[in-house]
Amino acid sequence: MKFTKLKPLYVDLAAVGICALLALIAYAVGVYPVIRRHQGFALREIELKAQHEKARKLSAKVARVASEITQIRQELADNTVDLKPVGQVNSHLGRIANLAGQCGLKLDRLRPDKCLRGSRYQTVPIYLVGSGSFTACVKLLRELQREFPDTSVASFEVKGDPTNPTEPTKLRVDLLWYALADVNLSKG
Repeated sequence: MKFTKLKPLYVDLAAVGICALLALIAYAVGVYPVIRRHQGFALREIELKAQHEKARKLSAKVARVASEITQIRQELADNTVDLKPVGQVNSHLGRIANLAGQCGLKLDRLRPDKCLRGSRYQTVPIYLVGSGSFTACVKLLRELQREFPDTSVASFEVKGDPTNPTEPTKLRVDLLWYALADVNLSKG
């Protein structure tokens, strides 16, 4: 083999090597970064879609909660209890005694206890002891709830003798009457 015959082959190999090197540089500098950037955009687009879906769900939840709050506020406005001053305790006791009589109960005792002061209302314990039929006792408890929304039943006890149905049922009820809190005008 002669050196002159191989020379064009070396030139061709060098040209192929240079072309390959230039293609590799072009890929590394131009094509690969574009591919990576496109992949990054695709990932960000997927994340953005997920965030939009999450925002849509949260927006719907906020709308539901706002609707529930509006409904609760309306119910509160519709169901306000008009508290009376503690000074009207005798009137309140008279109304309870009248209701007990209408239900068919005989009252043995009906008395208030010391007022418990709170920041927004006062609580007056009321003790009721009486007797009557079992149905009269149940009717009183039902009517107390209906007629006196400012009074709750703290406890009740019904005693009767099943062997002697003619004997009246004994009833003891502890009530809590919620009254207006004292207004102290000197506190400014």
